[in-house]
Amino acid sequence: MATKKVKSAGRFKERYGVKIRTLVSKIEKTSRARHECPKCTKNTLKRKAAGIWVCKNCDVKIAGGAYQPNTPSAKIIQQLRTGKFEDLKKQMRELEKQEKIQETPKDQTEDQTDVQKEMN
Repeated sequence: MATKKVKSAGRFKERYGVKIRTLVSKIEKTSRARHECPKCTKNTLKRKAAGIWVCKNCDVKIAGGAYQPNTPSAKIIQQLRTGKFEDLKKQMRELEKQEKIQETPKDQTEDQTDVQKEMN
């Protein structure tokens, strides 16, 4: 019987602790829910097995995450491919330039200290 607090993980009763049971219930809720099919854009995508998702409408099989058809890291990669993170790319380039700028004075100061030691 499911409980209000941990829902589907109520089958574990008082075993394993509340935190683990709530995590299990969240995972089961997302994995058992219907998701949007990327091909027909209807909410008919269901989990067949770990990482295999099947659309009931268009019968397409999709390889995805174990508990979600699109994992968070896959979403970021997809956005990078489509160019939605152009601002992020610009920021990364600026940071790399700043790091290069900061590295050059350090090298020059080391050379100067070496020269000063040789002179003394």
